[in-house]
Amino acid sequence: METMEAKGAHGAKGAKRTTRAAVAEGASDPPGGGSTDDGRAAVPLTDLAFNILLSLKGAELHGYALLKELRSRTGRQRLRTGTVYAALARLQDEGLVEEAEDRPATESEDDRRRYYRVTKMGDAAARAEAARLSELVGLARAKDLLPEGGSNR
Repeated sequence: METMEAKGAHGAKGAKRTTRAAVAEGASDPPGGGSTDDGRAAVPLTDLAFNILLSLKGAELHGYALLKELRSRTGRQRLRTGTVYAALARLQDEGLVEEAEDRPATESEDDRRRYYRVTKMGDAAARAEAARLSELVGLARAKDLLPEGGSNR
């Protein structure tokens, strides 16, 4: 099985985790309990990866437009271009995002811009992550951390 060195939640080096690329190739069931039968990648996704998939769901965006969308929707004004482009590269390597072939036809469009879209596997991974988060919200409600059927604002 293809693995890679990763820092754990507490910064410990040497923890092994299955790469999504290996999972997509059918190496084994991904960690976190997901199945590769329908092409889903391993979950959980990082917060940034999930937000990128959410932003690209139903829309093809170039990197800077994606950055502006993420800043606006998440309130993370300090989010940097390098962080977003590195996350996009990882998502492409994992088969969750791809470069769009068609580009919008506008006069002000820069030919250097690359547009991105979610792949079928990316869609499945986003759905799996949304279901995982929904289960966590249900647990938080059961533990009286969130009110029933509403937000905590």
